[in-house]
Amino acid sequence: MKLISMKGLLMAAGLFWAGPLAAAGNGRGTGQWRVEPQLLIGLGLKNHEVGVTTDGESIKISAGGGLGGGISLGYGLTDSVDVEVLWGYQRSTLSPDVSNASGSFERYLTLATLKYKIPLVKREGAWLDFKIGGGIGQYPSGKFKTDFGSVGAGRTEVRYKAGQGFHLTADFERYLKRCSLSAGVRYSVVSYKAKTAEFNGAVQPVSSLNAEFEKFKGDGVDFVLAFKF
Repeated sequence: MKLISMKGLLMAAGLFWAGPLAAAGNGRGTGQWRVEPQLLIGLGLKNHEVGVTTDGESIKISAGGGLGGGISLGYGLTDSVDVEVLWGYQRSTLSPDVSNASGSFERYLTLATLKYKIPLVKREGAWLDFKIGGGIGQYPSGKFKTDFGSVGAGRTEVRYKAGQGFHLTADFERYLKRCSLSAGVRYSVVSYKAKTAEFNGAVQPVSSLNAEFEKFKGDGVDFVLAFKF
């Protein structure tokens, strides 16, 4: 069974909006707070081989991208600038998916982002913004696991120190009467340094890992859907 490709999800977010817009009381503007549940669907930019299928196809995993979600808290510094902090979780898995083995890389994330708003529709009763931004992030509790026990290759688990990195964002936001909807992309650069390693439950020195897993690159592009209220 193959994994569904996520490359096609990075389409123009502007297609997300159709029909009339509404403004007022929606969290846009100076001094206003907003809470934002988010859905993350991402694509890792660097893949690492962990095995081979019976057809000779490489089995890979990435420390970036995957599925996840989170909650962010936003605040309007001015009518043109927002600051947001996101707390979330994301998990990537083997590609292609195989029936007799499993693997994943999971991590938590705390991202602080400053966003500049460019009004595209600006009139009473209607508002649409394009927002660009950037910030820094910390990615604690990174854990990489594989289980190839059914084919005699054993189980591996590597835990990582909190990763640090930066990110750039671009999204569109449609304001409704008392809430808003947004869709966009986030490009992230982050790396993780191995802290502990185990093979079949026995502790191994971190230095025994391949270099690409001892320092795991987690760069990725995420498609972000959000609902603010």
